Amino acid sequence: MRPDALHARGREGTDVLPGRRPVIAFLATLAVCGSLALPREGAQARAQATPQPSHDFAADIANAKTLQRQGHAAQALALLAADHKLDPTNRDITVAYAQTSSYAGDQGLAIALLDPLLETDPADVDARIVLAQAYAFNHDYASAEDEYRQALAEAPDDSDVQVGLGETYTFEGRYADAKSLFQTVLARD
Repeated sequence: MRPDALHARGREGTDVLPGRRPVIAFLATLAVCGSLALPREGAQARAQATPQPSHDFAADIANAKTLQRQGHAAQALALLAADHKLDPTNRDITVAYAQTSSYAGDQGLAIALLDPLLETDPADVDARIVLAQAYAFNHDYASAEDEYRQALAEAPDDSDVQVGLGETYTFEGRYADAKSLFQTVLARD
């Protein structure tokens, strides 16, 4: 896999989640200015009833990918970090943020982002691939190999997993094992 491309597979689309902070900030501003004299319970009910603006996380992931390709990794990371702060439970943002962090050299952040995600959904092959890459970039080949093997258990014919494991074998000097995996991928593709 190329380090300049975010792993684009995964669940179709993203959940469009409401951005609550702008509405709460607006209501707080009105209350401070005296324009909104509601009891606390009324303000909370009104904030919940007010339509919330949505945030397009998929567009931000695409923009981060473009920024990364253009050599602006810091901007890509800032964009994804802000999105992750908005919704730390969004799986697509978490994986994209982890992968971008890993490619930028912050393997610790990538691993810290992906571990809880994989505890929640151990069958998430894409997240496991990114985690395996982070371990491999960190020269922890045994952990990378373990992650790739778990991904293979979920998706035995996944070419990305097989190539990643083959690359890990190559880094470890296990050329015969790497060659066998690469031949399997080439025969199928």
